[in-house]
Amino acid sequence: MNEFLIFYVNGHKYCVGLNNVQEIVILNNKISPIVGMASFFEGMTLVRDRTVRVVNIHKYLEIKDEDKEKSFLIILRNDNDKLYGIQINGIQGIGKEEDYTSQQVAFVKSNKVKKVYVKKEETNEIITEINFDEIL
Repeated sequence: MNEFLIFYVNGHKYCVGLNNVQEIVILNNKISPIVGMASFFEGMTLVRDRTVRVVNIHKYLEIKDEDKEKSFLIILRNDNDKLYGIQINGIQGIGKEEDYTSQQVAFVKSNKVKKVYVKKEETNEIITEINFDEIL
């Protein structure tokens, strides 16, 4: 991963590889719950007449939902051209791996985190890369 999209969840920074991101849209369509989906799925919605499975990032990461508003949907695409949406409340922008020191996360007992990035400059910026492989 050379570049990643940095976004906010509960005021903390997370990222996903830019190569998986198809687009970012403002979330203004209704999300319809679907019975029988994994518990971290909110349901489905339509974006430009394509079905998008919407992931509740808080349930996926098993963290408390402190976000008042989730106004954006990051659309991720898998190899089979299926679309998945991640509800978030804010986007910081694009990060470049060369600007960060990456650390493997052996201390994390979850396969939902790939790496932790620490900004090389003295900004105390820490970004967690989320592993969406199990749902993509």
